[in-house]
Amino acid sequence: MKICPRCNIEKPLDEFAINNTTPKKIYRKRHCKICYQELWEERKTIRKTAPPPTKLCQCCGKEKKLKLDHISGTLKFRGWICNECNIGIGLLGDNIEGLHMAIRYLEECEFR
Repeated sequence: MKICPRCNIEKPLDEFAINNTTPKKIYRKRHCKICYQELWEERKTIRKTAPPPTKLCQCCGKEKKLKLDHISGTLKFRGWICNECNIGIGLLGDNIEGLHMAIRYLEECEFR
């Protein structure tokens, strides 16, 4: 059993598509098949109205492969960012408060 983070429903593992396999483990996608399909459709809709990708990540300014960034749960495009920035923002809560907390932490560590 696994809980889908989008619908928050605990479902059997076979309702999550296989993402990758190794000799030791089968890795499943994060979202259930239904939610994954909904997310895919949302991204297709956003791509239709999004401006063309930039050459540089709009977050870190580096030239990398870019991903479409949007506000979760909405069809609102935010920008083109690299995978590392996308993961970092997500892990910090996908909100400004999470980023402020990380900044405060780094500033405090600087003066120790």
